[in-house]
Amino acid sequence: MKRILIIDDASYSGVQTLKLVNDIKQRNPDAEIHVLTPYMTHVAKAKLERANVKVHNDEIMPSVRELLESRGTPALRKTAFEMFDKED
Repeated sequence: MKRILIIDDASYSGVQTLKLVNDIKQRNPDAEIHVLTPYMTHVAKAKLERANVKVHNDEIMPSVRELLESRGTPALRKTAFEMFDKED
């Protein structure tokens, strides 16, 4: 078994790191993957944990959605959430 360590300064959505994890798993399915990221959102951490990755982080930072929910004006929240929830 190989251990692979991915180091990143921050992870917001987790999409970029998850893509790298999936690429590694394709080439090395038995690898034990660790992600070391000092700052990440709940969203990123959950995505990586669902991918069976060992996550090491120091601080959970708020996502844009969480910031808007706690600080944004009603008009800004409405516009932003409509964009977040829009299907491609």
